[in-house]
Amino acid sequence: MARTNWDFDEIVTEHDMNEMGQQMNESTEAIEVMKAPTGFPNRDDSIFFFDKTTRGFTIQPTGSSYEVYYRGKRFTKTATESVTIANVSGMHYIYFDANGALQSSQAFPGLKNMVYIAYVYWNADQENAELQFAPGDERHGTVMDKATHERLHAVDWTQWVSGLQLYGYTLDDGATDESAQVSLNNGLVADEDLFHNIVHSDNPTAFFEQVLQGPAMLPVMYRDGASGTWMQDEATEYPLRNVVGGRVTYNEWDGNDWVQSEVPDEGFVAYYVVFTGDVIQPIKVIQGQRTDGSLADAQANNDDRYIQWGSQPFQEFKVLYRLIYQTSSSYTNERKVALRDVLDLRAAKRSPGGGGIVPSAHSNLTGLGYAESGHTGFASQAMLAEDQTATVPLAHGTQTITASRTSPAKVKIPGRTIVNLMGRDGNCEDVSKWRTYNCDLALDSVNKVFGNYGIKITINGTDGSMNNLISKYITDMTKHYFFTGYVKNGNSTFVRIGKDSTGGGNVVLSDGVSDTSKSTRVGVKFSPNDLAANDFLVVNVVGNATEYAYVDGIQINEITVDEYNNLTVEQLLAKYPYVDSVQQLTGAYVKNETNGSHLYIMDSLGAGEVFEDGQKNKIWERKVLDGSLPFVYRANYTNYKAVQINLNDGIANSSPLVTKYDGKILTGSATPGLDVAYIDANKDLVLYISNTDSGWGPDYNPTPEEIAAYLMGWRMYVTGDRKQLYNGTGVKSWAKLWVGIGEKHSDDGNLAPTTLGGSVGTCPTLMNDQGYTPYELYYKLVTPVMVPVETEGSLMISSGDNQITLGEGVVVREVAKPRTDGLGNYCVNRNDYMGALKYKPTLNMTIYKNDTVDNENWIVDKRDDGYWFNNVRIYSPPGRFDTESVYYITYFAEPYQISASALSAELTYAENLGTAVHDTVKKVSDVEADLSGYKLYQHHKLAIVKRAISNPNLLHNPDFTVNQRGKASYSTTSMSKSITTDRWDLTTNNSDSASTLAVGADRITISNPTARATLRQSFEFPLKYDTEFTFSVDVASISGGITIYLRNTEFSADYAINNNITTTGIHKITGTVPAGKTVLIQISSNANGNSFALNRVKLELGPVSTLASDPPADYGEQLALCQRYQLPFIGQAASQVDLAPANVIITDTIKFFLPTPVQMRILPSIGLGEFKVKNGANVFQTGFTISVTKVTSSGIIITAIKTSHGLSSATLTTDTFTLLDSNL
Repeated sequence: MARTNWDFDEIVTEHDMNEMGQQMNESTEAIEVMKAPTGFPNRDDSIFFFDKTTRGFTIQPTGSSYEVYYRGKRFTKTATESVTIANVSGMHYIYFDANGALQSSQAFPGLKNMVYIAYVYWNADQENAELQFAPGDERHGTVMDKATHERLHAVDWTQWVSGLQLYGYTLDDGATDESAQVSLNNGLVADEDLFHNIVHSDNPTAFFEQVLQGPAMLPVMYRDGASGTWMQDEATEYPLRNVVGGRVTYNEWDGNDWVQSEVPDEGFVAYYVVFTGDVIQPIKVIQGQRTDGSLADAQANNDDRYIQWGSQPFQEFKVLYRLIYQTSSSYTNERKVALRDVLDLRAAKRSPGGGGIVPSAHSNLTGLGYAESGHTGFASQAMLAEDQTATVPLAHGTQTITASRTSPAKVKIPGRTIVNLMGRDGNCEDVSKWRTYNCDLALDSVNKVFGNYGIKITINGTDGSMNNLISKYITDMTKHYFFTGYVKNGNSTFVRIGKDSTGGGNVVLSDGVSDTSKSTRVGVKFSPNDLAANDFLVVNVVGNATEYAYVDGIQINEITVDEYNNLTVEQLLAKYPYVDSVQQLTGAYVKNETNGSHLYIMDSLGAGEVFEDGQKNKIWERKVLDGSLPFVYRANYTNYKAVQINLNDGIANSSPLVTKYDGKILTGSATPGLDVAYIDANKDLVLYISNTDSGWGPDYNPTPEEIAAYLMGWRMYVTGDRKQLYNGTGVKSWAKLWVGIGEKHSDDGNLAPTTLGGSVGTCPTLMNDQGYTPYELYYKLVTPVMVPVETEGSLMISSGDNQITLGEGVVVREVAKPRTDGLGNYCVNRNDYMGALKYKPTLNMTIYKNDTVDNENWIVDKRDDGYWFNNVRIYSPPGRFDTESVYYITYFAEPYQISASALSAELTYAENLGTAVHDTVKKVSDVEADLSGYKLYQHHKLAIVKRAISNPNLLHNPDFTVNQRGKASYSTTSMSKSITTDRWDLTTNNSDSASTLAVGADRITISNPTARATLRQSFEFPLKYDTEFTFSVDVASISGGITIYLRNTEFSADYAINNNITTTGIHKITGTVPAGKTVLIQISSNANGNSFALNRVKLELGPVSTLASDPPADYGEQLALCQRYQLPFIGQAASQVDLAPANVIITDTIKFFLPTPVQMRILPSIGLGEFKVKNGANVFQTGFTISVTKVTSSGIIITAIKTSHGLSSATLTTDTFTLLDSNL
């Protein structure tokens, strides 16, 4: 029988896990209430009609009723409903609004803000009403969520599924009438989740029936007049238009108007057969908008990307065929035309802006004649052999490889791991990491090699040294080491590195460097005879008082005896480039500089691992110790404690490689000690953590949650005194560990430094966001496994000389986050715009617009003004950025930050034709096998990043539509704050007079009869940089006046204010909020009794307001943001909701895991309602104290405590509106 009293630090059996999984599946019923379907659950239950004479649109049930849903709310429709569209040319959208009312609008409401029914393109100038377009059916179902609908609508468009084969025509015949006519068989197209069957009928009556055969009767669409309004002809048996008695016409823009122009004699014009969505005549013909003088030019110059669609809903169209006609006065048929080319585009995939032509048959290609084909020779049997290859070694950097022929190439790259025993101390970003002798240290932002700073050493006499004890980094004095650094002389005699003999070892110093023009890397080797624990590593400057030199990139590597004896310092410098802490070979690449081909490896390769044929032998496992693993307390020692977690039996080594949050390499030893890591015989990973780092007092044993908080970058202390360890008495608080980002707290005493502000009084459950890097664990697997490795590119060798580069540090297709600066530029990699790249970039990069290289529209250069990450400026000047596209950047990062160096590789390529052909065929086969999966991956990736392109609204719930508390109005007499619709606080300036917020369909109304009402929203975290914001409000109605503010949460400063808003419409303020302050925006009535209504608001970066052009907020996205702050569970007195079964039951305690759609911001309180416990017989139990005790990424843990409760099974439930509250 499976246990029901699992605890979090236990290993359970497979049977137990199955039992636990079954219970977890049952608990998902608790979040069913959070789904929000929108649409028609059954389209067959309704039908619509459109009267082209009266412009009246009618929808009615086909039976007694039909249902529609709007964000989970059901509307049952039993009657006929009608609406009349305006007599205005253009698109008209017909839909049910949030209240279920039938509406028509020329402005697109957004897929998430309506129940879409149909669209109509109306031409007010069309005299014959029967030639107006019929509606397009948009009655989408409820299963597809609206985020997916939005993505499919924007990316995939309407797609052909089957059928609709074109036939019945004859090419190159200008004599018979029938040769220019076409027919189509029945077919199926898909508009997202709507599948439309297009069916031939001689007498069409139903939706999507049309005369398609004998021949097809297809109306021609074209644009007309200065406005370019779309017209359509009466359907005829010819899919084209003619001048009366003359040649074929095309749809020309003459500079002032769209007109019908006759194609020049012997000229060519394209017409397109298109599915349009029109329920009465779904298949139409689009008239071409240009003419060409030859068939080759017509084939090259005409595809649907070049059609100027205007306001037509081309996302709902699917281009099926391109027909190219030649027209000539000499042709004897009625229309003086010959069909010269048919291109099948049914399977061509299009993307926004058109998708280009994909030839569907060999006969559609040009240049097929023998003379121009190049088929001029034959291969010998020897040339066709498949076993002749050449393998050559590659070294780091660029080399010349000479090949006898062009062929694909393969590479084999061994991995490596470089360990800088100094952690990140050697990156010279923090002078407090170093001691001094007879000198002063200062950070220098100019004389540096890596990162933001080097260190300037100014001596106070004839010499001085920046130094540290060698035992801080080297614990085993029986091994050999290599000590290196980049030094540059300022105005001293010289500067050098090495070690002294203070502890009894030998003095070992590099040659002195006197060069003042550049940094020079120098190094020295240490043998065991040179080492003593109390010796000092030194950067020594020799000269006179006040003279100085610079240093950066300091490193210590353990080396072998063989390397010590047989490699020179220069060879060791090449083998061990500077890295931060521990780095495996990451982002390795081989590039042919001659032909531009490349192979980028999107993975890491540790020591002993080898990449070959798209896979590697995985030897190393890497785990980020970020609080997600359940560490528990193990033992207490003087000044430090041990914590542990059991890993698994696949671990090969007892001395793991562990890096601390500051980059320090922990000592691997079974002997307890400060900053030691060890894996014991039970496969328990043991970490020894200093009390000064954690904040745990000598007599206090931390809980698992408090251990997790430390690993997430938080230090405990006694509330009110950050320099006091928590030893079991007083009130606990936590502050974020300071790692060089943000402002440092001024009074941490001897404890680990923390950041100013951001402390909390409950155990943190979220990661320190101030530049904190978690502990990392590297360990060897007992048994290596072969795993696939993702790559990009395909390496080719050209006949002759090839310049081949082996390198590392490439970052492939990182999603860019462009932000406008308000001046028309779109910027990437700005620190202050939250758009910095993940790693420090160099200038070597490729920028992609969707899948096309777009470097020509971007400027990339060095800019040392503090705004750009790693001083690399990336921006697109005004007019060059496409807000509808997704941008990616492939770039070469500073290798020291992410990778060890690629020392060597092997390159293999074909030496004869047969091997080249064999390798090419295999490569093509592999690509085709992966293509469908890659396309799906790209679509998912596009959906995720699409919304990251535009300048974002930094406020949550900016249109007030998320209202999880569910009230129609809120009232408060609080002078501090009271939550209303999600993330919005309401206050009054007089506790005797209540402020009220009323929730409307498209606005909120704020009022107070005898006092002033205020609406506020504040940021969660302080700013890292001085930041310029624009705050805009869209006022729907106003009585009296209002004031809008951009302030801080301390109310100590107003950075922008407008106290004279008395009219409706959009109003804005712009101001700069300084670093370290937390933003608060506020809207207040100017005087007692004033009231106002708001449609929406926006806070954005830069000086320009873009609220007027914003699309409606994404409800699902906003709901997810708001659920971090509060989350309801809805039960009823007569029908409680079972939320989760117990997964831990012990004598006094029951624990429940309750899934949540997002990770909540902090540990929530139970703000409204209550949770209850019932036993296995469904009887409510009393006497329990219930609280939330832990937040995870997938749910919360709720603990119910009752002394000797006596239960063996239990269920968490609620019978009321219960709200988890994590609001600010």
